This record gives sequence, C-alpha cells and structure tokens, in this order.
Amino acid sequence: MPQISSIFVSNNGLADHIGKAQVMPYLSGLIGNGVAVSALTVENRQNWQDPAQVQGIRNSGIAHRPIWPHCDPLP
Repeated sequence: MPQISSIFVSNNGLADHIGKAQVMPYLSGLIGNGVAVSALTVENRQNWQDPAQVQGIRNSGIAHRPIWPHCDPLP
C-alpha cells in the first residue's frame, strides 16, 4: 500500500507563534500516523534566531522548505 503524502502551504511560518502552537503539533500527529508531510511556509528571519527552535523544526520529520520574504508588506 502506498504511503499517504500531504503538503502544507502557509503564509505563516512554522517558527511563528501559530506554527509552534498549532501547526507543528498537527503535522507531527500526521507523521505519527504514517503520513509523509512536506511544508512550504513564509518564515520571519527573526524567528530563526533561536538555534534550538530551528533544530526542532529540522528534526520534526517534516520536509520543510522555508521561503524568506524579500520586500516590505504593502501599507
């Protein structure tokens, strides 16, 4: 039987508050049930200053591809 795969795409980052509080536990639950999870998220560089937090995301089992914003938001 083929493994189930899922992709999570969000303008919120995994290192943002909502990412840490809600998204990471949800995606971890999927992984715990045998689902292969990939995530494409827009990350805030300030949230990636904590090496332990970054390592936690990298060790989570999520195939994570962060995107870094390169311009200021519109007013």
